[in-house]
Amino acid sequence: MKKLNFELYVPAVDRLLRGPAIRTDFSIFWSSAMINPVGRLLLTVILLAPISTFAADRANVQFCWAMGKFDHTIYFAEVENREDRQASFDALLEISGIDHNAVNCITSDHATHVATRARLMKDWRDSEFEIVNTTFLSDLDY
Repeated sequence: MKKLNFELYVPAVDRLLRGPAIRTDFSIFWSSAMINPVGRLLLTVILLAPISTFAADRANVQFCWAMGKFDHTIYFAEVENREDRQASFDALLEISGIDHNAVNCITSDHATHVATRARLMKDWRDSEFEIVNTTFLSDLDY
C-alpha cells in the first residue's frame, strides 16, 4: 500500500513564521542603482551637517584667571560655548572685594583648553599660590 503525502500551504501562517516578506533594512536603499555615488555623498553631508555644526559651536572654551595682589591666590573661571566673559569675571572679583592684577583670558578649542589648563594648574600647584575655582560664581549673573 502506498502512503499519500501532502502538504497544506497557508500563506498567513507562513508569514507569521518567516516574518515580513518585504526587506526593511537600509542597505537595499543605500545600494540602489537609483542613488549614484554623488547622491550618496550629498545625502551623507546633509545628514551629518547638523552634527558637525553642533560640534563646531561647542568647541569654544574660555579660560580666565587673575592673580590676587596681596593674598598669593590664583582665581580662575572657565566657560564653554558662551560669549566673552572676561568683564563678568573681572566684575565678580571687584564685587567680592578681591584686589587682583589684570585678568587674563584665553579662548580656544576643547583639546587645546584641556592641555593649557593642565599645564597652568601644574605650574600653579608647584608655586606657593592657592588656586580658587570661581566658575560657578562667575555664572550667577547670567
